[in-house]
Amino acid sequence: MRAVSEVPFWLKQLKRVFKPDQPPIGSEFPVVSIAEVAERHLTGGSRHMVTKSPTFEAFRSSTKKTVKWGHYCDVYDDCLLPLRDWLQSSNETPGILEIGTDHGGSLIAWRTLFGEKSMVCGLDIKPKDTEFNDPQIKMVIGSQTDRQTLKHAVEHLPKLHLVVDDGSHIGAHQRASFEFLWNFLQPGGLYVVEDLHTSYWRSFEKGFLRRRKTGFIDYAKHLVDVQHAHYSSRRYSKNELEDFRDTIFNITFFDSVVAIRKSKLPLTRVRFSNFK
Repeated sequence: MRAVSEVPFWLKQLKRVFKPDQPPIGSEFPVVSIAEVAERHLTGGSRHMVTKSPTFEAFRSSTKKTVKWGHYCDVYDDCLLPLRDWLQSSNETPGILEIGTDHGGSLIAWRTLFGEKSMVCGLDIKPKDTEFNDPQIKMVIGSQTDRQTLKHAVEHLPKLHLVVDDGSHIGAHQRASFEFLWNFLQPGGLYVVEDLHTSYWRSFEKGFLRRRKTGFIDYAKHLVDVQHAHYSSRRYSKNELEDFRDTIFNITFFDSVVAIRKSKLPLTRVRFSNFK
């Protein structure tokens, strides 16, 4: 009986051999220049105020090359602007770590978006550009799975308020970085993992043997259960309960992006009895 029940699964895997999950990026998702969209691009919360997107303008003004999916400006307007405003109101020095820098254009964009006080560190195993005329932008060369390299990157920042993972896009690497850096992230900080469409592509540990569930999308789904472990009889590892259950405020899924906000919250029930 079990062999019969396995047939649909293996037929599905055979189909993926001839029709992979990965789309033809070059033809289906063309690259568009900034000039083509600059006059009409109102993103995120900005579209409701009929104003220019701060995120879009920050990337537009960067003096180095960077490539992002167009809707990421919507994503960052939605989740990063509240973080920026909170840091400014609390007089904190924003500390930003980006994993995967390429030519470094996004590092300059984060400095612009978060203001003159912000400190930015980039980490890349083989960056294409490491020279910045800004003492508040640092570069660390190394792997995102190496704990000493990650720690060295964090040490360049006074505090860690934002992590953007645009590195290898391999689930195991993304998870390793997240599990190490989470303890360094400040309460109220945000951990963002980009390009998670790769969680469904065979060349990034997914696709053919979907049962492995190694992509960060599946891991983030698991974190939702860990976040709610207070109310569940399911068993989780001690480390998960200590590190994540009590400190995950919210997990937000966007197209190809997951944003996880950290906050230590006491579990209390408040009785509001001031009603007439």
